[in-house]
Amino acid sequence: MPTTGEAHWEVLLRARAIETQCYVAAAAQFGRHNEKRSSYGHALIVDPWGKVLQDAGSESAGVVVADLDFSLLEQVRARMPMSAHRRTDVLRVAVVGTGVKVISYQQHLTPSL
Repeated sequence: MPTTGEAHWEVLLRARAIETQCYVAAAAQFGRHNEKRSSYGHALIVDPWGKVLQDAGSESAGVVVADLDFSLLEQVRARMPMSAHRRTDVLRVAVVGTGVKVISYQQHLTPSL
């Protein structure tokens, strides 16, 4: 069985790009750090549709660069209008400084059948 990094690094970054409808640029450590610790990650750039644009690999240090097509953001957001599905009646949030703060959360109970 592969390590968690090897099994999940790329797929999780692709998922973050898709669910946030943004470009994701990820830098990461790789290789063996000491007898007890090693890292799998490698630099990736992923577009909002989940396509890997650049991949530095995990064999050596490197830098990746990609041209970002901002019209793709509009296309993806038009095809998946997630912001239109936001349930402000259930969860309201506000940006506070550099973080996000939950203002209110209403739990909707499913009636027993």
